[in-house]
Amino acid sequence: MAQATFTPHDEKVVGFRLLSGHTIPAVGLGTWKSGSPRDSVFTAIVEAGYKHVDTAWEYGVQDEVGQAIKEVIHAGVERKTLFVTSKLWCTELTPERVRPALQNTLRELELDYLDLYLV
Repeated sequence: MAQATFTPHDEKVVGFRLLSGHTIPAVGLGTWKSGSPRDSVFTAIVEAGYKHVDTAWEYGVQDEVGQAIKEVIHAGVERKTLFVTSKLWCTELTPERVRPALQNTLRELELDYLDLYLV
């Protein structure tokens, strides 16, 4: 079960603390059918303060999302402050395909890890 975390001044839910101790932001930026994910991800994180980015291999934009994350980090945002989610697509559900699919996602995003990999 998750516990909501609040901002101190206005009592808005900003995230949910998981039993593991990690926090998942309450609101995330989805990248499905985003016109230019590279620009929208960068703008959402740097200018609007988003910390959660959601993508998937099937969306066909992970390379652009990865470039945006790289640019965000170069602009001074620490990777550990971001929450990156991707998904194992339904065509990759057999045990022997899970690891290669995850490795492909990490390669496309140019990341060492995901914060959440939905199966």
